[in-house]
Amino acid sequence: MAFWLGKVDIQEKDLSKFFRERKKLMEYYLDEMKLRIIIKLNLEELKEFEKAVIQKYGSFSSLHSKKAAQTALKQWIQEILSK
Repeated sequence: MAFWLGKVDIQEKDLSKFFRERKKLMEYYLDEMKLRIIIKLNLEELKEFEKAVIQKYGSFSSLHSKKAAQTALKQWIQEILSK
């Protein structure tokens, strides 16, 4: 287990048989190793973000917020790497 602790690109094959046989536990460990990015928005930024999410997806929810953030991140990465 210590082999893959802290390994960002962990895959199912990296886990021991014990974890692979326990699907939910395996999914937890695979998901837990993913990078998380947390940003804090002030009230004005939040209102603008909320308005944009509603305009794009029709409502403001955690799922729509996540989609919007992922889309923005992908676009930013493409913009930077295409230079």
